[in-house]
Amino acid sequence: EIDAITPKRENSSRGMEKRIVAQLLTSTDTLNLENTGGKPVLIIGATNRPNDLDPALRRAGRFDREICLGIPDEPSRERILRVLASKMRLSGDMDFKDLARRTPGFVGADLVSLTKEAAVLAVNRIFSTLLTTTPVPPHGPAEDVDDDARRTVNDEIRSVAPFTAEQLEPLRVDMMDFLNALPKVQPSSKREGFATIPDVSWSDVGALVQVRAELVLSILHPLQHPERFAALGLKMPAGVLLYGPPGCGKTLLAKAIANESGANFISIKGPELLDKYVGESERAVRQVFERARASSPCIVFFDELDALCPRRGAFFNRICPSL
Repeated sequence: EIDAITPKRENSSRGMEKRIVAQLLTSTDTLNLENTGGKPVLIIGATNRPNDLDPALRRAGRFDREICLGIPDEPSRERILRVLASKMRLSGDMDFKDLARRTPGFVGADLVSLTKEAAVLAVNRIFSTLLTTTPVPPHGPAEDVDDDARRTVNDEIRSVAPFTAEQLEPLRVDMMDFLNALPKVQPSSKREGFATIPDVSWSDVGALVQVRAELVLSILHPLQHPERFAALGLKMPAGVLLYGPPGCGKTLLAKAIANESGANFISIKGPELLDKYVGESERAVRQVFERARASSPCIVFFDELDALCPRRGAFFNRICPSL
């Protein structure tokens, strides 16, 4: 969290923060081979808000290399899940490819939480079965023993004997445990206000058969069958423009296609990005696309796009070139 100690100095109101940034810059500049006895010293910083760092910290000679760790795509999530589950006892019905397809927007920490939650569900499932089938050992009548013996018997009844290896043999995590754990794990991107998958399906859309067919061909098929389009040398359309009167289902169609494709969905109303300060509207547009890249595959829906991109001949518009 290097951004906590190196904020932009022009936005800082406290002198201490400015002094910390200045001291860090000075100390970094002195880490050359002459001052370190010929032994290199490397500095590694981590942040999830690189644009909040002081610009002087990102120039050459300080943090020369910037490496972006984005949200893993579907093949990466599949490999991460295989590594995390390599030490787990799994059943034969595991489908890591399908599980990776169901977890868009999940980062490594979210997948770790998913595997832990699935393991907990599997343990609860097996142990509940064992506890309901394990008989309680019989004991003699209470009147035949004295008080000390009665306490001993009660302690034995309350104690739970350890399970044997034969009883623990069915303890395996299956695909259903992972599917049941999915609703209990919220991806970090969703908690931080990033894109999410809407809960609107094709069954919620009435009529619009021709429009649905065009959206399926333009968006759904390239996402679900990229190898077929690559074999034909076809590229996915960069964008689709939906136009029509208010209330005809444009937003509903966009949400439905995002849900059917399993892609994340970012809905932006045009006026939300407008700001009276110079440069703030353009920065908001850049942040939207940064969020989309971090949450790929992602569908970005601009509602009331005409508010953002009117004809440039009418008046000077800074947002349209940025978009």
